[in-house]
Amino acid sequence: MKVAFIQFVDDIVIGASGAGYVMGALIAANHSVSFYKLKINMGILNYYNTLRKIINNDIVFITCLSTDAIHVYKLSHDIKHYSNVKIVVGGPHPSIIKENILRECKSIDYICVGEGEEFAVELLKNLSNPEQVGNLIYRKCKSVISNPIRPPQDLSKLPPFPYHLYSRDDIVDKDYGYAYVKATRGCKYDCSFCCNAIFLKMYPRTYLRYRPIIDVINEIKFLKQTNTPRFILFSDEMMLTNKLYAEQLFREIKFIGIPFAFLARVEHLTEDIVKLASECGCKYISIGVECGDEEFRKKRLNRYMTNEEIIRGFSLCRKHGIYTTALTIIGFPFENDNKLTESTIKLIDIIKPNYLQTSIFYPFVGTPLYDYCIQNDLIDPVKQKRVTSCFEESILKGVDLKDKRNEILKQFNTEPFMEGIKW
Repeated sequence: MKVAFIQFVDDIVIGASGAGYVMGALIAANHSVSFYKLKINMGILNYYNTLRKIINNDIVFITCLSTDAIHVYKLSHDIKHYSNVKIVVGGPHPSIIKENILRECKSIDYICVGEGEEFAVELLKNLSNPEQVGNLIYRKCKSVISNPIRPPQDLSKLPPFPYHLYSRDDIVDKDYGYAYVKATRGCKYDCSFCCNAIFLKMYPRTYLRYRPIIDVINEIKFLKQTNTPRFILFSDEMMLTNKLYAEQLFREIKFIGIPFAFLARVEHLTEDIVKLASECGCKYISIGVECGDEEFRKKRLNRYMTNEEIIRGFSLCRKHGIYTTALTIIGFPFENDNKLTESTIKLIDIIKPNYLQTSIFYPFVGTPLYDYCIQNDLIDPVKQKRVTSCFEESILKGVDLKDKRNEILKQFNTEPFMEGIKW
């Protein structure tokens, strides 16, 4: 079959690697796959030129984040206006709200809930018998049917990632020169602001999985040879949950001779693992702090690290010459948010990260804090349609934090991002 695969992107594409592996699975099953990236603010002419290409396929797959939903619905409507091609939507947003997507958008034919590699191949084999396809939600007569969820993907059986479908600008960040790689999939934590809390209800705790190290290493070697990134950025923060896995992976990367970076939770930053990472070429670690109020983190965010652990983690990175970014959030949907922000500023002043990334709280559909916002009628529907990024503005009623966010960043970010790293 001729398959069109679509992502809405504003930046580097490979960061959303799940979509790539689905395309890889379809290619391995001998389907012809074309990839289209759409920008939310792309020009009308480019949009309709791309649309003409999209409808010249047998089936269309669209990946959807919560911030993309309104644009995915419009695209689906436009596709159906010109063609009766079947439309499949997958990704975090449909995995969370499930059947409601088919009720909200009549142009969408199928929903993929959860992981999509085996789903996509099975769906194309069974379009006339959809009841046999795991992870599928579809219409039958006037009813919406939800099939059982299949087990999580075995990461040792992932298809080759289809890098040939992407340009170098899709693979390597044009500003900082990094290429994304993922060593794990899933997460064992259920932070109240994160969509992962939903997936932990869908899958067992074995949802956290590790790719075979040889596969990760071969991918890094391939990227180094073909796209010459400045460094490799692991976009998952769960590598350190398996210390032996992380140690072996770091030692193997050292032999390749390319710097690397990763995300981490402070609970996993021990003296020996930070020291080893530094010796093997780690130059940068991004760490979630979220809020400086320890009790609030525990009670409202389901983040149980202590301020002492946060201080120690940043201190260890500084000791071993690793550049750090602290990830924080302002604009929580509670009356004491100003005090929470003050506590965060105080903690940042203590831990002294090399860089501060501050986002504005965005209530992602299906998360506990989204439910709290709905129950208390806190979301402004007009702002929700307009705001597409948690770095842009709050979508809560009567909340304006753009200037406040800029003030905080200006206070702490006295140098450009990643300035001073000794490559």
